[in-house]
Amino acid sequence: MKKKLLIERFQQLAGIKPLYTEQSDTDDYGRSISGKDKRTFVDPKDLTPAARAKKMLDMDNASYEKVEFVYTEQGGHFYGLDVYESKDQKQRSNKLRYDEANEWLKDTLSDLAVDIPERYSSGEKELDDIVEKLEDLGIEAGHGDYMDVS
Repeated sequence: MKKKLLIERFQQLAGIKPLYTEQSDTDDYGRSISGKDKRTFVDPKDLTPAARAKKMLDMDNASYEKVEFVYTEQGGHFYGLDVYESKDQKQRSNKLRYDEANEWLKDTLSDLAVDIPERYSSGEKELDDIVEKLEDLGIEAGHGDYMDVS
């Protein structure tokens, strides 16, 4: 009991809220929506895939000029969707995981009825179709199985 009081007093003096305190009125990202002093920190890796995808979509409306579907060299598994805010960028702006990439893609291509293929060898035709639709929108796109994860 005494230790708990000391911790609470320290937090009060330091002006911090404990991370373990449950907030009632929070948005999808764990941020308080009722009062600026009730903000909480939530690590993005702790968010659900849907919440991470929503967070990515909210960032500048996820407007990318270039995307690259990356698969592993060993086994052809989906590795990530490299996204670039500008076609001239040499380094990606971000890498979207499978669920995030699917959310972004379905938001960008509203007529898309399939998910991104999980395996490269069985999904090249679908990837070609997706790339063509993205390029029709002015987004430079490509795909390949060249990620060496060893």
